[in-house]
Amino acid sequence: MSAQPTDASERNQSPAPDTQRSCTAQPERPDPGRALFETIPAPVARGFEPNTVGRPPANLILISQNSVLFYVDEYSLLRFSNNSFKGLLPLPDWEREKRIIFLPDLPSSELEILLQAIYRVPKSTPGTMGGSMDDVHELVRGVGRLHTFGIAPKTVILPHTYVFDRILFFSARDPLEVYALGGQYDIDELAVAASPHTLTVGYTDRIHPGSGSGGYKRHHL
Repeated sequence: MSAQPTDASERNQSPAPDTQRSCTAQPERPDPGRALFETIPAPVARGFEPNTVGRPPANLILISQNSVLFYVDEYSLLRFSNNSFKGLLPLPDWEREKRIIFLPDLPSSELEILLQAIYRVPKSTPGTMGGSMDDVHELVRGVGRLHTFGIAPKTVILPHTYVFDRILFFSARDPLEVYALGGQYDIDELAVAASPHTLTVGYTDRIHPGSGSGGYKRHHL
């Protein structure tokens, strides 16, 4: 027969039953972004490294749908947003230590364009060429994401910024897309720059009903 505690001090030193310990344990909330960050050696987006020159210190990491990391700061994301960056910022107190936001619906190609616009990266900035910036359709999709995060494109896509310059680059090759984009978001400089090139395109154009001022339908002559 096993020995039993003989006094109060011995009883107090006895380990608590497993059932009692399980009642006090609090399960942690799952955090897919944190788990992804800790288990996968994710690449860092070019131009959004931890210590990018000329920007406020990074205090937040955005993780794209395809596991690319973007080091950013809260102030810049909130500066032009009218919906607290889709309601994701500022981070609640219990999330502040992690400083990570996972964006499961946003691929890195579109997130790159979104952030290049938000930071109004100058067109002369080195290390920003290539990737999603070389596809006009990617640019259109990335610019369209700005509204989701409460940002009016015309407030951040300005002349002499990198995103503006890349869109303008396509005005001769894809004038209808550039003209439509400028018209849809009231970026007059883009629409004006693309307008002369639309005269050389072998299509007749008309506004597509229900698609806004920038929605164009193309028909062969």
